[in-house]
Amino acid sequence: MGKIVSLYPESTAGKPNLLFENAKDKFKKAIVVGWDEDGNLMGMATSDLKPEDILYMVKLFEHSLLTIPLEDS
Repeated sequence: MGKIVSLYPESTAGKPNLLFENAKDKFKKAIVVGWDEDGNLMGMATSDLKPEDILYMVKLFEHSLLTIPLEDS
């Protein structure tokens, strides 16, 4: 497991579509988690991920956020 690089590739506050544009063509499998316009937590994943794969990715990401220094963008 490597370092998380450029968690915030540029200022995307309030502009999730810009974040998605920056992520385009960079992932083979992916999950997206966020708050919708009504304040509900929503998640989506590529259809080739099973629930246990999604949980594994979430836990790895959580571990990285808690233990690995992030690079400045």
